[in-house]
Amino acid sequence: MSTLRSTNLFRVGRWLIAAWLLTAGPARAETIAVEDFELHSVGARLVYLDFWASWCAPCKASFPWMQQISDQFASQGLKIIAVNVDRDQLAAERFIEAQQPTFEIVLDPSGRLASDYGIRTMPTSFLLRPDGSRLSMHSGFRLHDRAELEAHIRRALDGSLVTPHASENGS
Repeated sequence: MSTLRSTNLFRVGRWLIAAWLLTAGPARAETIAVEDFELHSVGARLVYLDFWASWCAPCKASFPWMQQISDQFASQGLKIIAVNVDRDQLAAERFIEAQQPTFEIVLDPSGRLASDYGIRTMPTSFLLRPDGSRLSMHSGFRLHDRAELEAHIRRALDGSLVTPHASENGS
């Protein structure tokens, strides 16, 4: 009887672990409203601030790369913050659900923050110091942009990217 009971407990335990794994899923991005976002309270050595929209094909291509650099450089002090400018919040939610980012998402349907940064194209990204000053800006995203962007991140983290640099590559 005790062998049967332990076998049943083992089966129940396996089922509970499987159920937990199925419902737990991967870590999800923290999504906050633009009104609650304060750059100075981010607490990172370097911020990659990216403005994006669900309808933007280059934005969709950039998300896996942003996740990769977040995973790669977070321990060195990099924080990715992706600012969504969609007025249609359902479209933004579907995009986030499909991409499954773990970095922070700021919802800016009014475009207030995008306007503050003078955003004209999607995506547009900035490397920012902790005080919010700009180290670099990049417009658009193509797969071949990754090496240049990663080089800027590496130089900013090691302190050798000290002068503002702008790159207008289009989308």
